[in-house]
Amino acid sequence: RPSTHLIEAPAGSGKTLIAVKLVADNLRASLETGSDSPALLLAHTRGLQKHLLCELKDELLSNAPEAEELRPGLAALRMDGLVAFVATVDALAVECAGETAQTEAEVAAALRAYGGEVRGVGLAVVDEGHHVFARQPNAALSGQTRFADAARVRQLLAACLA
Repeated sequence: RPSTHLIEAPAGSGKTLIAVKLVADNLRASLETGSDSPALLLAHTRGLQKHLLCELKDELLSNAPEAEELRPGLAALRMDGLVAFVATVDALAVECAGETAQTEAEVAAALRAYGGEVRGVGLAVVDEGHHVFARQPNAALSGQTRFADAARVRQLLAACLA
């Protein structure tokens, strides 16, 4: 069972930087150990997703790859056979569960049928989790708008980590 850790600190204290460093360190450790498990960095907005991509590339320094956009809001950074996905929760939901799945059973069926890359994730880091794991009913505002029941986000992440 995956372990979970919560970093709680005031705004501006560096939580996002810690998230980026965790993913970068995971990629470096994977290179040393020969692991090929992808990492996932999840955000609630496209703006934050793009910021996280830039920060991750900067953190990787000379090994900084170019980001490959798989779909709007979902990008992959590839480095020496490893991959880090940086995504918004809504883009990840559409990628893995499709446009219409809503119930636990529908999402589970969609995840079983999913044949894409975002599987077997060894590390998932969620930035701004209070936006990711809560339903934002107004699609014009930032946050998780895809699922009526925010519990589907945890179901989605659990499937990515399996």
